[in-house]
Amino acid sequence: MSDHGEPDFSPLKEINNVTTFPPPQEVSIEKILNNGAGLARTGEGQVVFVNGALDGERYHIKAWHKRRGSLWAHEATRLSDSPQRTAPDCPSANHCGGCQLRHVRAENEAAIKAAFFSDTCGRIGKWSVSETEITAFPRPHSRYRGKFQVNGGKLGFHEAGSNRIAPIRTCDVLPASVFDALPRLVKITQDTAFKGFIFYACSPDEKNPCFLFEGRAEKPKKVLSLIQRSGLPVARIGWRAGGNSSKQWLPTPTLTMRWCDWRVTLETDQFFQTNPASWPRFWDQVRAYQQQVQPRLIWDVHAGSGFLSAALRGIGDTCNLVLSEPDPRAITNLKRNLTNHNGVTVVHGTAEDVIKQGSLAEQPVDGLILDPPRVGLSDILIDWIATARPASLLAFSCDSGTFARDLKKLRAAGYEPRGAAEIMDVVPGSLRFESVLTLVDSRNSRFRLT
Repeated sequence: MSDHGEPDFSPLKEINNVTTFPPPQEVSIEKILNNGAGLARTGEGQVVFVNGALDGERYHIKAWHKRRGSLWAHEATRLSDSPQRTAPDCPSANHCGGCQLRHVRAENEAAIKAAFFSDTCGRIGKWSVSETEITAFPRPHSRYRGKFQVNGGKLGFHEAGSNRIAPIRTCDVLPASVFDALPRLVKITQDTAFKGFIFYACSPDEKNPCFLFEGRAEKPKKVLSLIQRSGLPVARIGWRAGGNSSKQWLPTPTLTMRWCDWRVTLETDQFFQTNPASWPRFWDQVRAYQQQVQPRLIWDVHAGSGFLSAALRGIGDTCNLVLSEPDPRAITNLKRNLTNHNGVTVVHGTAEDVIKQGSLAEQPVDGLILDPPRVGLSDILIDWIATARPASLLAFSCDSGTFARDLKKLRAAGYEPRGAAEIMDVVPGSLRFESVLTLVDSRNSRFRLT
């Protein structure tokens, strides 16, 4: 696989620049990959991928196509069903790109994602996962944040493998308040030929969702008028122009929510964990790490607005805290919640900025909380870890491919996993999940994980 978890498929045989495809035949699915495709092998030994296939199923493949140098089934008939397969409970499941695993029984989905994680860690990270814990969450009302694609009245998610928009006719993963607002949003975009995105966000602490239009319309003033007459709370709808324009037609609305003892104010397009039902489990992981390892100085490397740090206890007393974050909006939340604590340093910048500026040169950091974006950890940060040698790392990840890549580098630097890797199915129905793992410095003879 590639560093980002995408399969690197064996190149197809070419003669005189013409791809030679295998003849039609039956294949058996060996495993499902984290891109939602099943892997099989042809009679000639070539790897082939079948969209939506599950472990153990058999397919008759009549035609093939080439995608990024790989062999994919183009016309495939399923001959047998996996016990994990079920009829999708959503009428849009076969074309909507918002969910890719609605054909999997809900009780099997998290285990499949744990298999994704183990497979990727083994092939990319060269680490055999010996112990996993799996936490599943219900599918309904699990996505409190997201982005709709919009094109002149068509509003929804891209179809799987396509730029076409699949309209949302029914959806149980959206909060009810967001789904109920869709007809009015569609009318606004239809009447004004609006094209772009609509970000949505909903707080479990508030009744009304927020919407942020980002794009262009043929009649901007009409958009404003329709928004005001839509029946939606005007104060909770923003609009900014897309492309290179900096025009802000309506201010970005905000929503408030509580994380442990912290109260945060977020704009509609700011990141937060999309499933509130999963939040307590994240905080449990942070508290368990703090209790087991007892770091005296923790660096929350990708702090955001403080979602993970909100779970820490004894800030400024039993532990000091450094938080780094480049988003000024998130910095405002961090400073608001930490002004009464001693021993806290908030750095406006990326992790790489902190390292280059030498902000930690005088501070013996012995614990790191890592929660990077999908691209994973930078080489600069990994090199710093290998040199500064904090005693332990609490590593969260939303991408098993980049996590496995980074894990391989961290293990080469002397860090080893301790305890079980937990797989959290935070976005059920989709391919997305979160993993969390504690790593310790195996070269630190004074360190003991209790």
